[in-house]
Amino acid sequence: MDENFELKVQQRLKELPEDIRSAIQSADLDTKVQLIGQKHGLHIDQEGELQDEVLMVMLGFTSVDEFVDNLEKKLNVPEEKAQAIASSINTEILLPI
Repeated sequence: MDENFELKVQQRLKELPEDIRSAIQSADLDTKVQLIGQKHGLHIDQEGELQDEVLMVMLGFTSVDEFVDNLEKKLNVPEEKAQAIASSINTEILLPI
């Protein structure tokens, strides 16, 4: 991550409500993303990309409307699989917040 982007992330974290900030900084988030990746048969490098995309949405750098398309491109998966992964992320990570 370049230094400028890191500064933007840190600034955005300060602006977020406490519950979202806590969820992002939680080790539990890493575990949930990893389990979702395993559930959908992703390779470890794809799980890393998934983690990045989830954080981008949670930080507000990516809109929810772009999430499925980004997953499809970044994970190199068909649209149906990207939708299933996004649904799991929504159910298991985003909705509980």
